[in-house]
Amino acid sequence: MKRCLMHPASGLLVCSTMLFASISFAQTLVINGNTTQTAAVGSTVIGTLVPGSSSGTVNGVPGGTFIVPAGADVALNHIEMAQQAGSSGLISVTGGTITAVNPQSQNYIGFNGSGVLTISNGGSVTGFTQTYLGTNPGSSGALTVDGQGSRYAATGFIYVGNSGSAQLNATNGGAVSSQDTVQIGATSSAQAVVSGAGSSLSATGFLGVGVLPGADGVLTITDGGMATSARGTYLAFNAAFETSPASTGSVVVSNGGLLTSPFLVVGTRGPGDLQIQSNGTVTIGGKTIVGSIAGTSSVEIRGPGATLNVVNDDLVVGAQGNGTMTIANQGAVNVTGSGATFIAGQCTGLSSSFCSTTPTGGAGTVTVTDAGSVLNSGASLGVGQFGAGALTIESGASVHANAVSVAQNAGSTGTLNIGAPAGTAPAPPGTLDARTLTFGSGTGDLVFNHTDSSGNYQFPAAIAGSGAVNVYSGKTVMTGVSTYAGPTTVQGGTLAAGAPNVFSPNSDYAVQSAGTLDLRGLDQRVASVVNAGLVRIASDPGAVLTTTSYAGHNGTIAIDTYLGGDNSPSDQLVIDGGSATGKTIIAVTNAGGPGALTHGNGIPVVVATNGGTTDPGSFALAGEVRGGAYDYRLDRGAPSRASFANDWFLRSEFVVGTGEVPPGPGEEPPPEVTFPNDPPPSVLPPGEYPIIGPELATYSVVQPLTRQLGLTMLGTMHERIGDTLTQAAGGTDAEGVARSAWARLFGQQIDNRYETFTDARANGHVLGVQAGLDLWRGSLMSGHHDAAGVYFAYGNSNADVDGLVTNAAATGYVLNHTGSVNLNGYSGGAYWTHYGPGGWYIDAILQGTYYDGDATTQYARLPISGSGFATSLEAGYPIPLPLGPGFVLEPEAQLIWQHVGLNEANDGLGPVDPGSTSGVSGRLGVRGQWSIERANGELWQPYLRTNIWRDWGAKAATTYAGAQQVPLRQQFTRMDVAAGVTAKLDMRMSLYGQFGYQFSINDAVSGSRKGVWGDIGFRYTW
Repeated sequence: MKRCLMHPASGLLVCSTMLFASISFAQTLVINGNTTQTAAVGSTVIGTLVPGSSSGTVNGVPGGTFIVPAGADVALNHIEMAQQAGSSGLISVTGGTITAVNPQSQNYIGFNGSGVLTISNGGSVTGFTQTYLGTNPGSSGALTVDGQGSRYAATGFIYVGNSGSAQLNATNGGAVSSQDTVQIGATSSAQAVVSGAGSSLSATGFLGVGVLPGADGVLTITDGGMATSARGTYLAFNAAFETSPASTGSVVVSNGGLLTSPFLVVGTRGPGDLQIQSNGTVTIGGKTIVGSIAGTSSVEIRGPGATLNVVNDDLVVGAQGNGTMTIANQGAVNVTGSGATFIAGQCTGLSSSFCSTTPTGGAGTVTVTDAGSVLNSGASLGVGQFGAGALTIESGASVHANAVSVAQNAGSTGTLNIGAPAGTAPAPPGTLDARTLTFGSGTGDLVFNHTDSSGNYQFPAAIAGSGAVNVYSGKTVMTGVSTYAGPTTVQGGTLAAGAPNVFSPNSDYAVQSAGTLDLRGLDQRVASVVNAGLVRIASDPGAVLTTTSYAGHNGTIAIDTYLGGDNSPSDQLVIDGGSATGKTIIAVTNAGGPGALTHGNGIPVVVATNGGTTDPGSFALAGEVRGGAYDYRLDRGAPSRASFANDWFLRSEFVVGTGEVPPGPGEEPPPEVTFPNDPPPSVLPPGEYPIIGPELATYSVVQPLTRQLGLTMLGTMHERIGDTLTQAAGGTDAEGVARSAWARLFGQQIDNRYETFTDARANGHVLGVQAGLDLWRGSLMSGHHDAAGVYFAYGNSNADVDGLVTNAAATGYVLNHTGSVNLNGYSGGAYWTHYGPGGWYIDAILQGTYYDGDATTQYARLPISGSGFATSLEAGYPIPLPLGPGFVLEPEAQLIWQHVGLNEANDGLGPVDPGSTSGVSGRLGVRGQWSIERANGELWQPYLRTNIWRDWGAKAATTYAGAQQVPLRQQFTRMDVAAGVTAKLDMRMSLYGQFGYQFSINDAVSGSRKGVWGDIGFRYTW
């Protein structure tokens, strides 16, 4: 049974299932608890539609529902949904239409309670001059327009979240439009979503998101949705008032979403936030302000396809308010036409509702990060126009500008960061594509704090004005010609020149301990230099750094010099009219110079002009400087001219007494290619003498020590295998025929002096091991026996070297420790031994050796590698004599030819070739041996021996830079004496050893060799 009630004001009969064909405009349709009204197909006229009037319920269900199906056309004056607190009302337009015909019509979607209006299936609601979603405090309202053709078209404003909460949705092609203003979060919290292809939200007036104090609006435009405003869009319009906080407004555009507007203010007086995500686009046909009057607002353009377009007007990030903008992950901002970009700029061109009349006080920060992210700044780019502005370009991002200004007006500050801001960890750099960068009247800084140390990062802008350049990390190559007058501080990383005269001649350059100023071989002029780090002029010799004044704070200047004779090409520091003070190390790299004696002033490396001065002691070399065989010293002043008194020269010779007259102009001194063998006298006569360092003595002994190591590893037959004779009569038993394996340890003291210009001496030792195996033993004729085998040997020679070097004052030579030599030898050899009747023998050896090791001095290390070959022929003839049990006297002779070839190498100061030698060593000796047989069957064979050795040929010559040679003679005549024993413990095993001393018997001037030596061995036969 139907239940019908009479409305007390209108007299309207309200039933739960009634259809109305015609109702006058004066009538009000009230739909309450658990009641649904469906408009009939055709025209329906209602005065005021009130779904959900009271908070009561019917069957426990509150609210009322009004449905407008397809074909139903409802005309009315007003809608007042959820009239009372706690009530609820729903209007569902499913293909029909609702038209407001009153010129002052209102649509309250949630007046005091909860109201919902849904439009779908091509339905429409039109004509309302005032639309409120969530009208009064405590209310809530929701408007959803879904599907192609569905629309809500207001002739006046739409307030989403008037005082209550609200939600507006335009989805799947649905459209919401206003011929006035749309406010999302008018005075309270509200959200709006425009989602789906063809979906739209449009206003012929303004589009506001977060308007009055306490309001919080969020607009999301995604999946092809579009929002437009004909007059402008603003976010977070009002500041805090009394107990209400400032309004907040957020807009998110993504995935094909589009927002268009003639201007955009993100954060007028409250904090606004605009997020443009992947494939979202915001196109503004006019002024775009982030942080206009007060508060801190932000814009983020992040992701591929995320784009902000500003057409024919300015983009200002941070006006009187504070603004931040982040462009990341391939996001893009494009300012086109007549527009420009200002960070901490001025809001102009808009009404005082959106722009303050005061141009100062705000702050702006823009960060462009990640490869593919870009800011196209338009006609110009200003960083810190009135307030405090900062632009950071990092991680492969790029910024394009015709011209850049930094800290344009007095009182402003501007910072442009390439990489990361100062005081933070370095980041990969981004690129600034601009022709000029001009510092204004404020406080401007250009900061390089990035991670690119490859030398490929270039900064092209020509810098002018009065700001500062600070380098913290990374290597930055300047390619624009700069004129700025502010300071340049290289606190870390490298500031490098990419063309001549790109460094500013008006700037004072300070290089801190971790910093490098690199000219890359290109002439530069600066106002002054304070150097506590590294100033690298070097590239090809000839580059010049010119400065009025220079102060060294224990820094280094690196130069390239062709180390040759006088006035050879070199990089230079020029002091033009000022002074050079403090302490500076000059690090010289030889640019291929072969070395030569400087008979005149030398090679100028610091030049004082136009009255410039240099303090004594202000420059010193970083270490040894060598060209060829000559060392170069750094001296102040010149012997030929007083006008050179403040210049600094590299010289490779010193003069005792008057010396020779320097060659005249156009004359070249004769080349010095070979040093004499004889060392200079202790008191030098008048003349010119080369300055020599520790390498000449150290490297000169490499060849003779290598030959000594090869001879020691080769040895003699008895040193290799002990004694094979077992009978006092001199015959052989089965041991002489049986195969054997053997091994020995050997050692030798090195106490040598050589005939060479440096009077070189070597002191150390040789240690090693040799082991061999008979591959064949047999007899080819009666009474004769033969043995053939192979062996391997390893030896190490380690020696300290002393020799003559030029003293510190460059007035003579002194004997000093110069370095050390460490050699390894790896030998393989083959031997053949023939034993004749009576025990005489002939022993022949072929030996090949590979050598490696190094020779080191204080500043250099020469790698040693090479090979050697030796052949030996030895003979002995035992003569029995009645001088004790089994005594035999054995004369011996041995002839050895040895070749050693060592490879050229670079020791860090230049190429050095220890050379190749071939020579003969001969030995004549006699050995007396006893054979004592013990009762237990052991046979002991003690012996004494003495030898005279002589070396022929094998003249060594160390060549430097392919030019100078330092020869060495090693033709020793020496003698050795030794005692040893072979103990045959049984018929198979023998132990043997010897200990001796060798000494020279030639004139000491031609060199000497002495020291103890010995070896122990083991032999087993089968």
